[in-house]
Amino acid sequence: MTRHELWLGGLTLLFAVRVVAQLLQRFFDLTFLPPFEAWHGGLLPYWLLLSAQIVLLGMMIGVVRRVARNRLDAARGKAVALLALGSLYLATMSFRLVAGQTFLGDNVWFAAPLPASFHIVLALFVILLGHYHAVTASRKSGTASP
Repeated sequence: MTRHELWLGGLTLLFAVRVVAQLLQRFFDLTFLPPFEAWHGGLLPYWLLLSAQIVLLGMMIGVVRRVARNRLDAARGKAVALLALGSLYLATMSFRLVAGQTFLGDNVWFAAPLPASFHIVLALFVILLGHYHAVTASRKSGTASP
């Protein structure tokens, strides 16, 4: 198992746990988990959020499977795009997390640390996928990798 498989799989598992935990809270109100409302920023109705999360989870699992089987068509251009988008996403969600715990704590969307934390998980997945593309494309072309 490669480092990319391990890390992409771990981030996927972490996101899956988040999706299942919120779903469990929706129906059972388990005392060892944060309350249902703590799991999302409130911008989307839950059915739409859950649908999007299931699609994302399916995409993430598909990526991990393709990386594990070395069936992902790695390209330098994809690497650059994924690294740039992932970094912007990470910066934005990090700002959201810090701002929500400090000067924007009165805003519901900013003040929800759990959703922001899992957006950081997704951003790290995108960045790591970009790194995979960079390394794999460099190996194929025989150039130095990052």
